[in-house]
Amino acid sequence: MRRNVSAGESAKELPVGASLRGRPSVSLDGYRCNEGRRRRDALTGTFALCALLLLQVFASYAGPRLQKTDSKNEMAAAKFPKIVAEYLQDLHSRHPVLAAATGRHAWDGQLEDFSAPAIAAESNAIKAFQARLEKIPPLELRLSDTFDFQILASNMSARLLELEQIKSYEHNPQVYNDPISTGLLQLAMFESAPADSRLRHVIAKENLVPRLLDSARANIRKPPAVFLKIAIESFNGSLSFVQSDLPKAFASVKDQKLQSEFKKSTRIAGEAIAKYIKHLQGTKPDPAATFAIGKQNYEAKLKHDEGIDVPVDTLLFIAERELSKTQEQFRKTAGLIDRKRDPLAVWADVQRDHPKAGSLVAEAQKQLDALVRFIEEKKIVTLPHAESPIVAPTPDFMRWSTASRRKSISVRSTTRSSGRLPFTKCIRATSCRERTSSRSRHPFARYRRLRRGASSRAGLTTPNR
Repeated sequence: MRRNVSAGESAKELPVGASLRGRPSVSLDGYRCNEGRRRRDALTGTFALCALLLLQVFASYAGPRLQKTDSKNEMAAAKFPKIVAEYLQDLHSRHPVLAAATGRHAWDGQLEDFSAPAIAAESNAIKAFQARLEKIPPLELRLSDTFDFQILASNMSARLLELEQIKSYEHNPQVYNDPISTGLLQLAMFESAPADSRLRHVIAKENLVPRLLDSARANIRKPPAVFLKIAIESFNGSLSFVQSDLPKAFASVKDQKLQSEFKKSTRIAGEAIAKYIKHLQGTKPDPAATFAIGKQNYEAKLKHDEGIDVPVDTLLFIAERELSKTQEQFRKTAGLIDRKRDPLAVWADVQRDHPKAGSLVAEAQKQLDALVRFIEEKKIVTLPHAESPIVAPTPDFMRWSTASRRKSISVRSTTRSSGRLPFTKCIRATSCRERTSSRSRHPFARYRRLRRGASSRAGLTTPNR
């Protein structure tokens, strides 16, 4: 009888010819297990030693590199805010209206300078900032700074596009009216300082009006007819504002010497504006000139101002698609009123259902009062028990201004105490439709005071006819 050998036969071979007769059973399981454990322990120790050696080599090699990378990140993080601060300082010093709109009033007594040396200096300054910005790798910045890096770079490109390619200051006289009208309007409307301090800034601005309009005469060449028409209307509004409305805004200032200086500066500014209006009226528009800035400039402006890097043809396709959808919604809505009639005929009836001429303000006041009663009766919200807001016509001098277009219908008082709501009432609908100009408004992340297209004035003006 042969006794069995337990375990794998390759674990330990018996001598050839050895007899198992009379021998006890031999089990190799324990032997194999112990041998495997010893091998694993040896391999584990070897791997651990190799890993330790590799770690030491990596630390000696990569340590200085990691420290260098951290140092580069710290340097980039330190340089970028400095560039931003200096860039904003330069931008605002060249565009006082923009500075005041963002709450910085260090340049309230100045006007924009559109002389040839000033334009060249601004372009050179932007390029110098671009060169500094290009030395900072954006990926080495913090995440929020990376976004601001792109905003800053886009703003620089947008300004250079306007100054060197589009050149609105050579074609659109309105470029020169905005700093006068908006700059003086800011000082009259917003109490950023006591009235006498603001009046000193007004006097300083008015004394600079002749210089600004001299630049306008030198720069404007071959204006399109629509630009010329709008500019004449706007400058007439500015003249009325300077001569009639602005003095009323500072009538409370008791300093007689200051008031005397104000009368003198008002006369200087008024005469300069009136003279330039005559110059514009005698200027013949160029029949070949157009307000269009061209496909290439338009695509570049969209990219730098709005962050839209889409070809114009694609945008046109999207616009036509959305127009088709809107037209279908229009037809469906008209059908809800009268299915049997043409949608345009229904719309004509709707248009005729409006307040009569001269009653728009009163009708708006009725609707506002009814809204207040509805809120109180339904207890939707608790309204403050203060003087009820008053709807009133926007002053004449504000109806043409850029500021008016943004504030004409709002729930903000024109003064802190009156609770008066400005409500634009255009004299002629055609002129109101034509008074459209492009403005870059893009929300900025950390540096909101940086408005894209700061130097552009109506670069994409597209009047509706």
